[in-house]
Amino acid sequence: MHGIGPLLFVLFISDIDDGMVSKISKSADHTKTMQAMQGMVLEEYTGLTRNDLRRAYEWPNDRQMLFNVQK
Repeated sequence: MHGIGPLLFVLFISDIDDGMVSKISKSADHTKTMQAMQGMVLEEYTGLTRNDLRRAYEWPNDRQMLFNVQK
């Protein structure tokens, strides 16, 4: 039996990608974003990525949790 901790963590981070265009891979020790550029011009891709990264930056600050940026 592993306990309820992992389940609570998954529920806690479940909204990290709300409102994002990019796909997000989430796990206990890393979070990655990815986005296909297919059919987009560079400026559009850059703007969407910048907005998604801003949301990803604000998410832990709103929840008083920090990402480990060294990973």
